[in-house]
Amino acid sequence: MAGAGRSFRNLVLAGSAVVALHAGSLPKPGPLRPGEGLVVCEEDAPPRTYGDVARPAPIGGLARMLWLKLVGLEWDSQGVRYRCTGGDAPFPCGGAEGHGRVDLEGAFRKGCDRAFLAWGAASMARWRQEEGGSVARFQLLEVFGPFLGDRVAPGDGLPEITPAWIGRGDLLQASPSGLAAWLEDPLQMDLLTALQRYCSGYFVDIKFLLGRDGWWILPATAPTRHGGTRAWVVAGRDDALVVLRLPAGRGRVEGLARLKAILALS
Repeated sequence: MAGAGRSFRNLVLAGSAVVALHAGSLPKPGPLRPGEGLVVCEEDAPPRTYGDVARPAPIGGLARMLWLKLVGLEWDSQGVRYRCTGGDAPFPCGGAEGHGRVDLEGAFRKGCDRAFLAWGAASMARWRQEEGGSVARFQLLEVFGPFLGDRVAPGDGLPEITPAWIGRGDLLQASPSGLAAWLEDPLQMDLLTALQRYCSGYFVDIKFLLGRDGWWILPATAPTRHGGTRAWVVAGRDDALVVLRLPAGRGRVEGLARLKAILALS
């Protein structure tokens, strides 16, 4: 299992293209509202930044990208399944009825945190047993490290995998600029290709929302320190990437609407 991340990367690098928007294909963004932050990364051009892009904040459901990067190939090859029944234990997920039985793609699209927590804990336990806590910790922090800062206790062992590791609370944080830079790193080519697979056609009305074919999109809700929520949206097509973060009090639906309005997509 130690080479799962490397194998995933090598597999995708061998035959897949980077996901994003053709240079010059996006218009200049429209006005942003207070607290919004937008980063547009297009091929062979410096990132364009607008609004509040430097301040870190919790990434919430975008944590699913990190698990996809870390163990996506392994979970996919195993055909993992999870039955989410809803309720409040160990934390609310999917409303009263839950998400039902989900595979990796279903859990990713539906945002089933419980599935990611269960699979993540099982993978980490196996790593700890097979390779030892220090090696497992290194593999975990190799992916999660850019989002942790100094918010994880030092040590040689593997930390306990709790809901904080799937985006609950403020353990995992990024700014729009920092997240865009991480995604634009050539080492994330495998992840961008996986996002294209899992997030293309994310919504039935994606063409209506974004106005064009060829997009993939990942909206997510993140907690705020005062008990509310904010929205993130990561999207791409061809050779560019867009990261949008909304201020506190905004949700996924408004995030999608704002992306369309800001980029004047019709």
